[in-house]
Amino acid sequence: MSLGRHILLHIPRAVYAVTKGVNRVVYDEPKKLDDYLLWAVLSDIDDRESAISGKPIPFMFRANFYIKVKPSKAFRTTFHVRVDEDGSPLLISVWTFGVDEFPLWFFKKMRNNEKITNAEGARLAKHTDERLIEGVQRYQSDFVAKYQTQLFDRAVLIGINYSAKKSNISYTPKQLQGLTKQIQTRTRRKVTPALLKHVAKIYLEAETSFPKGKPIEAIMDELHVSHRRAQEYAEYARDAKHLPPLKVIRRKVKKQTKRRAT
Repeated sequence: MSLGRHILLHIPRAVYAVTKGVNRVVYDEPKKLDDYLLWAVLSDIDDRESAISGKPIPFMFRANFYIKVKPSKAFRTTFHVRVDEDGSPLLISVWTFGVDEFPLWFFKKMRNNEKITNAEGARLAKHTDERLIEGVQRYQSDFVAKYQTQLFDRAVLIGINYSAKKSNISYTPKQLQGLTKQIQTRTRRKVTPALLKHVAKIYLEAETSFPKGKPIEAIMDELHVSHRRAQEYAEYARDAKHLPPLKVIRRKVKKQTKRRAT
């Protein structure tokens, strides 16, 4: 069985919401992508360069993200990126590899800039040789599909930063959090009626989809904003009457569900 599986998916996005009191919505804070990222490495870097907004970037490269989604397991996903002559980054392919590819102690050593001893190198080789060869699991594919846009944004920024420094090909969790701040800074928007209408459209599509999506995470993914900012946008859209009360939305969803059942 092949350890890799090629995926390029888009799945419905999301809302962590419960009602409390009258017309009040309280949102639980979901885990952010940064909470899962253990490491990132740039590889297969093409010598040729293109440019995005005047900033040089390799014509073609791969960004490898190491992700921990279970207490004792980490896996790798690889984003293959190409930049065309007009400066548009294109996602050529996404590969996800078998579970438990690397032991977690290895990433701890990397994060602390500790050298791998000969004994640890032998232990790592033994882990690789004896590891149960498992194919890609459903939770891996679902995770990468859910965060595909955010991972792609980080891959492009890693490529740009590499061209600027010509040395930074690996990223620790702290450095990856720095990329998140760069993305959020570049994507701040003025709150306009047009933006709130767009937010309402994203929210309603997720809330009324089948199976039911998660509106706040849908806004996060579409607009590249934090959970708190997405929650604020939804509240502003509701205050501006672009979003109906939650009770009305739920009644509509209930009717749709009944219709499908008959």
